[in-house]
Amino acid sequence: MQDTIVYSPNEIASMTVRYLQERIDNKEFAIDLGHKDLDEILNPAHPGDLISILGRPGSGKTSFMMRWARYRAGVLSGKDDVSRTVAYVTLEQTVEDLYAFSLAAETQISITDMARGDITAEQMEKILGVTSKMMGAPLCFLGHSATHRRARPNLNIDTIRQNLHALEDRGNRNTGKPFKLDMIFMDYLQRAPYKGNDKVVGLYDVMNGCKELALEFACPFVLGVQAKREVDDRALPIPALSDAQWTSGVEQVSDVVISTVRPSKYKDEGEKFGSIVVEGHAQMLVTVCKQKLGVDNVSKWVYFDPALNQLDRLEMKTYKLEDDYD
Repeated sequence: MQDTIVYSPNEIASMTVRYLQERIDNKEFAIDLGHKDLDEILNPAHPGDLISILGRPGSGKTSFMMRWARYRAGVLSGKDDVSRTVAYVTLEQTVEDLYAFSLAAETQISITDMARGDITAEQMEKILGVTSKMMGAPLCFLGHSATHRRARPNLNIDTIRQNLHALEDRGNRNTGKPFKLDMIFMDYLQRAPYKGNDKVVGLYDVMNGCKELALEFACPFVLGVQAKREVDDRALPIPALSDAQWTSGVEQVSDVVISTVRPSKYKDEGEKFGSIVVEGHAQMLVTVCKQKLGVDNVSKWVYFDPALNQLDRLEMKTYKLEDDYD
């Protein structure tokens, strides 16, 4: 049968009905964030979605993504047949650093203490116990390693694609069954190798490559994106849809764009950040900048402790940007 991209009214009607029925039948694979307030404004992620997490350095975007990956792996672990896995591609931190986020969350030992080596013998015993338990979690990592520091392959889109296919083909070594990728995370866009000498064009191509991977593996693809430094100069430094550094591809190619900002990065304790008072380091403003088939330009305050990779509810009203611009 010859491939076609032209569909008659009858064909598109039946195809769309079938598409919607598949969404109903596979509702368990529609992926939420596992946070009541955020899930009220965010549609579940579906196969083929490209979701960009936008933020300045220190905004918590990496730990926010890592928390989502851990949450989803936990959901999959609770199923009888673990035949799906979450894959986290890191282009910045080592795989050991990222795994430490999971250990911090499970042990309640601060990631800062781990980074400094301030770990007691008792805490190390706790870490070893948790590590044994976590080995069965369907969360795999792709990236450079501190242990194998001389192995530095070029992690471009083609290399990542090949390794993700190899991961699916390798399957679950505990059960002997093949894996289906459930979610892919990549952190972050501006670290991705690109072809040519034009960074703007190159990163746009990388964005398209990420979208293609979401479609090829039929799963959501979550991409970390650095916001441009001009955001820091604003009275209210909240990244907006057009604030991705060096590329407009984020606003054009992404199905969903979410920005993060932590007031403690800009203001001292007790100072005002817009209409709120800064209290500690765990306040985070999460803004849905773009969302196909859903609401956007809406924000929620959450409690996010990066040291423990913990995301909780923050008892504050829904935040409206207009409150600070009136």
